[in-house]
Amino acid sequence: MEVVRHRLWQITEEMAITLRNVSGSPTVKEASDFNVGIMTPDSKMVTMGSYVTIHATVLPTIIQHIASVYGDDVSEGDMFIANDPYKGALHQLDVAVVAPFFYEGRLSAWTGVVAHEVDIGAMQPGAPSGASETYQEGLRIPSLKIVNKGVLKKDVLDMILSNVRQPGLVGLDIKARIATNNTARNRLESLFRRYSSETANSMMNQLIQISETRLRQRLRELPDGNFPQNDYIDHDGNTSHIYTVKLQLTKKNDSLTFDFTGSDGQAKGPINCTISGTWAGVMGAVLPFLCYDIPWNHGVLHPISVIAPEGSVVNSIPPAPVGLASTAASFAVRNAATLAISRMLGSSDKYWQRAGAVWEGGKATPLTSGEDQYGQRFSFPFQSSGGAGGMAYKDGFDSSFSMSPTKPSMPNVEAAEAFAPILFLYHRLAMDSGGAGKFRGGLACEYAFIRHKSSSVQVSGGGHGSEVPASQGIYGGYPGGCMLRAIRRKTNIRSMLKAGRIPASLEELDGEGEDFPSKISPKEFADDSVFYCRHNAGGGYGDPLEREVDSVLHDALNGFVSPRAASAIYGVSVDLVGKEVDKQKTSVLRAEISEERRRKATDTDTPTFLISGRNDGSARLGESLRPSKNEKSSVECAGCGNGVWSLGGKNLAIKFLEAELSEGGLMYPKRSRALLRQFLCPSCGRLLDSELILRQ
Repeated sequence: MEVVRHRLWQITEEMAITLRNVSGSPTVKEASDFNVGIMTPDSKMVTMGSYVTIHATVLPTIIQHIASVYGDDVSEGDMFIANDPYKGALHQLDVAVVAPFFYEGRLSAWTGVVAHEVDIGAMQPGAPSGASETYQEGLRIPSLKIVNKGVLKKDVLDMILSNVRQPGLVGLDIKARIATNNTARNRLESLFRRYSSETANSMMNQLIQISETRLRQRLRELPDGNFPQNDYIDHDGNTSHIYTVKLQLTKKNDSLTFDFTGSDGQAKGPINCTISGTWAGVMGAVLPFLCYDIPWNHGVLHPISVIAPEGSVVNSIPPAPVGLASTAASFAVRNAATLAISRMLGSSDKYWQRAGAVWEGGKATPLTSGEDQYGQRFSFPFQSSGGAGGMAYKDGFDSSFSMSPTKPSMPNVEAAEAFAPILFLYHRLAMDSGGAGKFRGGLACEYAFIRHKSSSVQVSGGGHGSEVPASQGIYGGYPGGCMLRAIRRKTNIRSMLKAGRIPASLEELDGEGEDFPSKISPKEFADDSVFYCRHNAGGGYGDPLEREVDSVLHDALNGFVSPRAASAIYGVSVDLVGKEVDKQKTSVLRAEISEERRRKATDTDTPTFLISGRNDGSARLGESLRPSKNEKSSVECAGCGNGVWSLGGKNLAIKFLEAELSEGGLMYPKRSRALLRQFLCPSCGRLLDSELILRQ
């Protein structure tokens, strides 16, 4: 069984290698924005590639649609192309090619690949942030035969390429997908020939059953309970409205229900996702947090239910636009699921170390387009990286990408400059961007570039997290720093470069500055302009005042945390010259911060998520609470032992304070419609947890 499982996994790896070798797209070769999979004859995922997980979860849905349309008209050598988000895809830019695998004349499996295209012929290059209906978002292919019995259907290919801005690149990518499925067919033939069709299919189904059994066993070890969590999407491309994604995770015995009832209605702009995107977001959290040692296949879907009301931002209906689904609503679903699952894990004596904050909760990828240095039309997304969320036992990884790509690939600056008419001034880690905590969030990348050897370049982009932090912290950890995209126009950059000087920040330049909202409609990018981008960093885990002082010193000496943040947020006095911590000043600073919290705090209604998921006999209720031995209280602060919750279900002592995001550091907006609500123990001032709320 293990031999066959590893053989199947190796086939998906070879599929990925084929795709990258044939494709000419920077999103595939540089950013690894794709995935591959092998499915059973009835479309159940057997094994997926270790790339962007949210891509692979949609392949079974696409195959189900093909089966419903074509019925028995599926032959050996056929391949189908699809990208309709209302038929299984995430958005039109994620184009899939799937193929039936026949052995000895019988349908024995399906193979598939889905990858992000640079253009699909929308009203503007990429995913138009200002779309108001899906018809503006490019060619929508429910499912078409692109290969008929081994012969490429040139009419279908020509139809697709006549609707895109870069037919050469898109055409090569489609052929790369075909080559990927050809590789899978050849390797599966070898596998079936060695083990026989009956044995191979039986083992595929057994692998699915094994994964289901193992996940159900793990769920039975975790506490039952309800775990609520909200996440937000700022700006829909057409309006500045902030949308709420509302989740209630219910764990009962060996099953999980993700209920998104109460989420906002579908948006006027392209941030919505279909039910495929909601499932993709849920599994984007389930797989790494609960199935890290369980083979990823259809079996892990069986214990899970998803409830998403039709017509909502997490289950839109036509003609709602969904062009930014994969980095908007689907991301918000994954973020909420991440925190809800982590609160469940945090209440477990066995699995508490697996809890963590949100990883890069929103993408900030800018899209440049226009005429390149070779005189050709181009569109190019530079997919740099945010940071990982802090975990229960360690800091988040710096420049980690989001959680979805398990094999992230940092784009190469030189390759980007070869593909697009841009020249980078810098590309580095952003100081103070990681969410503060006992274990801080990973730092995000920041970069700046100028136009180079072109007379016509525009900049646009989707994403979210510029006003409301996209990477929330947990158990008192601060949110990761917000994304920021800005432009400085009419600068002196050319004269600076001519003099041999490279600016280290926009502040060193003359000119007029503009900060963009989360969605950017195409903006002209002049020869004297400089574009700047900072991605969303990871959220923090635990109270920043509990961070080891040596870790704060290490971060300060390496430029990860500024002395100002070390003092104001972590309460640590660092001496960069002497490379040491002033322990006496640090003790005073931390006492002052704790006292200031208690002074500002007020009484609160019960924050139910703090107490959710209590498991009889458990010694944990998250990072900061524990069952009490006191006869009058059932829950106490893990820091000082003060009782905060009564046996009768009454709040005894938990207090809260609401802070402007800007009070948490320089990486948050000066003005925001969101506040950081922090819950604390009034006895010792320890942060028990926190949440983002919208101003009333």
